Amino acid sequence: MISPQELRAKLAHHTGSETFIRSSLNPNVVYTEGVVALCNEAQCWWLTDILASYQSTERFDREHFQAWCIVVDEETRSAVVSCTNGNSKKPIVEQRLEYTDFPLAHFSLWVEGPRSQRVAMLPQER
Repeated sequence: MISPQELRAKLAHHTGSETFIRSSLNPNVVYTEGVVALCNEAQCWWLTDILASYQSTERFDREHFQAWCIVVDEETRSAVVSCTNGNSKKPIVEQRLEYTDFPLAHFSLWVEGPRSQRVAMLPQER
C-alpha cells in the first residue's frame, strides 16, 4: 500500500485534466486524471462508486457543486464519507464504512456540473 506522503506527492502533480474517464456505474459522471491516479494508487475505486451512486438520486438534482470528504479513524480504520454543497457544513449525505485501508486520514474530492454531466476532480484540478 502506498504511504500517505507518497500519495500526496503523486497527487500534487495533478492540476488539470485533458482526459476524462467515464464512470462505469453512472454514465453521467466522469473522472479527471487526478481522480483516476488517486483510485489507482490508493486502490479506492470504491470511493468513486460511492459518489457516482448518489448522483442519480433526487437530493442531488439541484447540487451543481459537491464537496465530498472521507475522514478515516486511524485507530479503528473505520471511516465516514460525506458530501456537502460546499456552503454548508450540514451533509447532504453521509455514509459510514466499517473498515477501510484508505491511506489518508482526511481527503476531499469535488464534483461539479449538472446532473447530465458531472465531473469528479481533485480540488487543485478545478
